[in-house]
Amino acid sequence: MELATLDYSPLTPHPGLVREPPRSYQVVSKGQRFTYADYLLLPHESSYRHEVLDGVLYREEKPTIIHQLIRGRLSCMLWEYFRQLDPRGQVFAIPLDVVLDQDTVVQPDILYASGGQRDIFTETHVAGAPTLVVEILAPGSAAKNRVVKLPLYLKAGILHFWVVDPENRTMECMALQEGQYFMVAAGMENQRVRHLDFAGLVIDLGELWRV
Repeated sequence: MELATLDYSPLTPHPGLVREPPRSYQVVSKGQRFTYADYLLLPHESSYRHEVLDGVLYREEKPTIIHQLIRGRLSCMLWEYFRQLDPRGQVFAIPLDVVLDQDTVVQPDILYASGGQRDIFTETHVAGAPTLVVEILAPGSAAKNRVVKLPLYLKAGILHFWVVDPENRTMECMALQEGQYFMVAAGMENQRVRHLDFAGLVIDLGELWRV
């Protein structure tokens, strides 16, 4: 079963529209504005990951096994697809710092940078906006990803932003058009998601949720 492409309506984040269980992250900084230089001085405990979102430091628990299984499966699908389409492109599904500006350092679950973007890779991090970022929600992290990170990805000019929700078994694909993110593809349960901007790419959601 497949879900047709949704209508092109812009997405406007609003905190009041997000309902979720107790959050899986903490806002660590209290009145102090963090930069990438401050971030590099942090003691990065193995049980947490840190991000700086518009100068605010967030700490989140490391992903669960299910989260990592989904990340691994989706990254394999994307790697196989882009290996044929764009052999010089890069797909990453490991913790990797993406420095969007000096006040914003993110660690998306999956990212793809095209072969024409190889100059944004340094020895230690990604310095700039990749083509695609994928966030896989943990329980209680929807507000962070949909309300806090979405406008930062938009500001950075990231062309494609996908949200995968294992708990509700949904996937939403947003694309940057005319300065806004529009929902261009989505699916749920065991549907297969086809994205108009990536000809031939089919995401089998049933395969993602398989345990």
